[in-house]
Amino acid sequence: MYDADAVRTVIQELLVSQYGGIEAAAPRVGVPHKTLHRAFTIGAKDRTKTVSFDLVMRVIAALNRDNPSITVESVLEESSKRS
Repeated sequence: MYDADAVRTVIQELLVSQYGGIEAAAPRVGVPHKTLHRAFTIGAKDRTKTVSFDLVMRVIAALNRDNPSITVESVLEESSKRS
């Protein structure tokens, strides 16, 4: 079983390491900055309770486009270590 917060944390860390931050990642991912911030910033005051599967897949696909070693499997594997 995977912890949703762990998946969010892994994706946030990947966005920061790959693009330098969520704001910089937004145009690369094709998602508004505010949407990424609400979805993937743990502890944000305006954080959404849930994140759509489509958004998660879109973000991972964008990360994979720029770094082929980032896959759904690698995100889930890393998040399972944190659960």
